[in-house]
Amino acid sequence: MELEGVRGLDRLVIERGLARGVLSPSAVAAAARRGGRLVDALVAAGAVAPAVMADLIAAVKADAEQTLVPASRPAAAAVDALGDYELLEKLGEGGMGAVWRARQRSLDRLVALKLIAGDQLEPEAVQRFVREARTAARLNHPHVVRVFDAGRAADGRVFMSLELVTAGDAKQLAAAAPGERLPEARALEVVRDACRGLVALSAAGLVHRDIKPANIFIAEDGRAKLADLGLARQARGDDRITTTGLVVGTPAFMAPEQADGGEVDVRADVYALGATLFALLCGRPPFEGATGVVVLCKVLNDPAPDPRTFVPGLTPRTVRLLQRALAKAPGARFQRADELLEALDEALAVVAQPGPARRASG
Repeated sequence: MELEGVRGLDRLVIERGLARGVLSPSAVAAAARRGGRLVDALVAAGAVAPAVMADLIAAVKADAEQTLVPASRPAAAAVDALGDYELLEKLGEGGMGAVWRARQRSLDRLVALKLIAGDQLEPEAVQRFVREARTAARLNHPHVVRVFDAGRAADGRVFMSLELVTAGDAKQLAAAAPGERLPEARALEVVRDACRGLVALSAAGLVHRDIKPANIFIAEDGRAKLADLGLARQARGDDRITTTGLVVGTPAFMAPEQADGGEVDVRADVYALGATLFALLCGRPPFEGATGVVVLCKVLNDPAPDPRTFVPGLTPRTVRLLQRALAKAPGARFQRADELLEALDEALAVVAQPGPARRASG
């Protein structure tokens, strides 16, 4: 379903209602055609009871307050400031370090501040971190998380200041939906937004190499943005830290050529977006296993499963898109990001049609 004209609180309310199953895509589409505020039109049309709509609005507002209000307890004294930045709340932690909600004092703006962990400050880690910043800072696109600043503080800590995206990521979005599966239209919308970011990334001559649901952030207005360019590198050139033969990335979302340690180009990112769409629709990635090695073996050797095994009602157009994006051979996939984007637009157009028309054109 197309929700590009719906923004802010209304969009979040509609998405939650669709995810809970208390709103239907057809009812939302009919209300949108009436004009006016969409949540009011849904109630006026009898598509949802006023009490249910009030509950949806209250739940969305509660989530927003929980996301936007800094933690009541202060940050630890050892990390409460870093140059121009005041650290407010730790948002997450990973292998490379932590991400904090921070305030940039000079501009009085909230940012996400990424710090390399103390035990990761080897020259190679710093090189990779700075490369990520320089890669992302070259892009200013509505579907790529912006980088504002990067450097090394007086105490030696390396940091990166990024756009603060407050509504979680696509993995969390799917986890909150029934069966941990997004409705077909919403999954296509998220991946289409990410593909728009990939078009910009590819135009800059870059390959992401780690696209997955957790690396697609969701903005407050519902737009999806590609994030975490830590594995991005030039499509051509010698800027990469890793060498051919070393596997980097996330096994469940790797293209076979990447899993095999070979050279990759945008077609590997096309595969990863296909695997991401599969995961958002089916509640699991195409390949699973007890260990990363098992998953890599399946990526290399097993055909991608039919998504209709998990979601029987998928439109044929979406199924064909997944089959092509997840082809083992790079030459059998979409060859450019804009080709995949066109196919996503077409799949969304089919899903938005009424049932009989959808079956006829799917």
